[in-house]
Amino acid sequence: MAFALLNTADGSVVTVTNDSAITQTLTNLDYPNQYTCAAWDNVGNLYGASTTANYWRVWSPPGTNQATTLAVETVNIVAPLVISKIAVGGATVTINFAGSVSDTATSFTLLGSATVTPAGAYAPVSGAIITQLSPGAFQATAATSGSAGFYRIKHN
Repeated sequence: MAFALLNTADGSVVTVTNDSAITQTLTNLDYPNQYTCAAWDNVGNLYGASTTANYWRVWSPPGTNQATTLAVETVNIVAPLVISKIAVGGATVTINFAGSVSDTATSFTLLGSATVTPAGAYAPVSGAIITQLSPGAFQATAATSGSAGFYRIKHN
């Protein structure tokens, strides 16, 4: 489904589908805030993410709104994993990273790939061991193959 949005800042019309990206910053949704992404649900509600105010907004179409899209009750914001050290010694790679203090070693999986992209090329590393060093501090170790390797830490 495609929608058109008038950018009153310059008079242009932006046509967007839920699978496409807005390639310009919109300033007329909620002046003076700027929005760099937007999406519509199946009943015409507009969702926008403000880069100025750091929040998202929802606008419903004018008139009687008899159809709504159910929303989740809460929004969970998860802090990103932070890799603090990567070391290769002999035939072993060691990756130290930080997670949440409520995580355990089983909360994570070490993924590896011979190429940096595509993301679908990453798979669990056979024999990888993840240990908890202290609350929120973790270490992943795995054998290297001898060729270049790319790793990601997946939160399960």
